[in-house]
Amino acid sequence: MASVVEFVGEQSQKKVGVFDALWRSFFDSNCYVSVARDWSGISVTYLLLLTVLFCSLVVGGMYYRVVQTLSSAEVVSMMEQMPRLHFKNGVMSTASGDRVDLIYPKSGSLFMIVDPRDTVADIGSTGATVLVQSKNVTVHLHSKEPAVIPLSKIYKDTDLDGKQILGQIKSLANATVLPIFLILNIGSFLFILFKSMMLALLLKLLRTRHSIFAATRLIIMATTPSLILSGLSIIAQIHFGKAESGIFTGIFFGYVWLAFFFCRKEDIVGK
Repeated sequence: MASVVEFVGEQSQKKVGVFDALWRSFFDSNCYVSVARDWSGISVTYLLLLTVLFCSLVVGGMYYRVVQTLSSAEVVSMMEQMPRLHFKNGVMSTASGDRVDLIYPKSGSLFMIVDPRDTVADIGSTGATVLVQSKNVTVHLHSKEPAVIPLSKIYKDTDLDGKQILGQIKSLANATVLPIFLILNIGSFLFILFKSMMLALLLKLLRTRHSIFAATRLIIMATTPSLILSGLSIIAQIHFGKAESGIFTGIFFGYVWLAFFFCRKEDIVGK
């Protein structure tokens, strides 16, 4: 098997383009050979393209699910059950003051709790996605830590019913999709670049033959499968629990090893 890899690496002379590399990085040794031998710099263009694709998958998929959910007859019917909320100086109250649970009609699962007297101490124990209390709204997406938002940052003095709140949530989703995309893209770009350069520097200190630039390119390329698979798992809502981080980290380091294995020949050192 090793001889096949060597033969392919030696015979491939065609430079791989950045768009081809996005899918060929999953399975093609020639892709890594070309990246190390023919590309230059640290592949900023490729990394930008990769993070844009990743963020488009994640943010686009999440936005589609949010809009689809908020527009469903089930959610509209459920929000009609919400009592009228009164906000005074950022503090929420209702006419009765009692806790109200909003439940999905078909599934029977709990979506939102309106709790003006703050009787709920932990949203995780309820299974709800949203908890509205006197001073805070807590959003729990189950796969992440709950996000707590002070109501004073959203409402001061107003009265709202369920339909009005649903309309505001839709407007908020539309207004935040681009900023979320940009923040996620910039953060992913900088994190991957920093991680790749630090790992390339470490490998150089361990006396790898490749230049720091070539090693950085290979590591960025090796990031592609784990990053795209991670994005697809988020879209498909496939979770692996506590093992999730270890799985994608293992995929990443597996491809890093393969990248340098494919480029181990002396004539593929890179610039």
